[in-house]
Amino acid sequence: MSKREKDKLVEAGWKYEDMGWYFEPQETEKPLYRLYNPNAKGAGSHHYTTSEKEKESLIAIGWNNENVAWYGLVQ
Repeated sequence: MSKREKDKLVEAGWKYEDMGWYFEPQETEKPLYRLYNPNAKGAGSHHYTTSEKEKESLIAIGWNNENVAWYGLVQ
């Protein structure tokens, strides 16, 4: 969601593949949480979930909570 984060990753050598999806900016929809595994090396260190229970379980075992990444549309 952050242009600054995207730009820094591109500068670091990541390949920009354009827009991946659209999101609902209103907090009235389903939150999608982003968590970071500080013990992971390289790819796969982030995890995304809509489950509050899963988010809390990962935090309990040492993952860093990066809060709501975006809000998805509920269909």
